Amino acid sequence: MPKEHLFFDKTEIVAGFLSGKKYHSANLTCENITSVTIEPCKTGLFKNKQNERIVIVSGKLPGPVIYYRHIEKMYFDGYVAGLEKFCKDNNITFHKINVDKSAG
Repeated sequence: MPKEHLFFDKTEIVAGFLSGKKYHSANLTCENITSVTIEPCKTGLFKNKQNERIVIVSGKLPGPVIYYRHIEKMYFDGYVAGLEKFCKDNNITFHKINVDKSAG
């Protein structure tokens, strides 16, 4: 059974993510998070499947934390709603780029 990887508090996010072959977790306070973006992307063996991902950019980590809709299936919409509220409450840049269904 899939597990949830993103947990919210008033001023902090606990993010579990895969980096290389190792699983890491990070406590990201609102001061450490630069921006959050929900954006369309291409996935699959030949990068031909339309998908969506969450990108969390933090000055504390060497790279962004990324969650894909097809991997986080049942939790993805909850992550988006939680991040949107978290960013609004803590004045963090939040971008939501809509997927264009007619393209491609």
